[in-house]
Amino acid sequence: MARLVRLLMTEQAVSWLRSQVSEGMWPIGTRIPPEADLAEELGVARNTIREAVRALTHTGVLEVRRGFGTFVRSDSEVDVVFARRLLQAKFADAADLRRAIEVEATRLACVRRTSEDIDHMRASLQRRTESDRDGNQAGFQDADYQFHRMVVHSAHNTLLDELFHCLASQVKAPIDEIADKPSVERRDQAHAEVVEAIALRDETRAIRAALVHLDVIVKQA
Repeated sequence: MARLVRLLMTEQAVSWLRSQVSEGMWPIGTRIPPEADLAEELGVARNTIREAVRALTHTGVLEVRRGFGTFVRSDSEVDVVFARRLLQAKFADAADLRRAIEVEATRLACVRRTSEDIDHMRASLQRRTESDRDGNQAGFQDADYQFHRMVVHSAHNTLLDELFHCLASQVKAPIDEIADKPSVERRDQAHAEVVEAIALRDETRAIRAALVHLDVIVKQA
């Protein structure tokens, strides 16, 4: 019975620590409070906190640096595990997966999107256009990523959101790698078409437009 109680307390501590990270109380790269402070705040023994920290260190969320303390390494266990797997995968396989995720997210977005989601997508496209016009490559790529992230976010599925975030850092199709200017313009039109189709909740039209630029990523693989 004592062992069961200890396990339950450790699980509760793990859950609390994880929530502090996922909710942004402890941003990535910051040092978490000392064991003694955490134990006092939760009303548990220091051993319980130590075991909880060890569990989250094992999954890659936390990192213990001897002599310096414990730091936040990632805000998602999904990111850590999936990133390790991606390193072993072929780029073509990862590109296929990204396309599958974005197509399904686009379909779901047509059903679940909010008016605020549409506003964010349009704002990202506006920044994308302005950055391209000004020759701001870094700004363009960031706005492009934010646009795709907002499309996936509009599906309102946490797992799709986390998987896309991890995949997008591995599978990119930078605009400067595509020499054919007409194809770039076609992709720009497709981005705008995606937004309008999602706004109208037209799944067929949205998916068709999304595939215009997603197929470029797969062809590069």
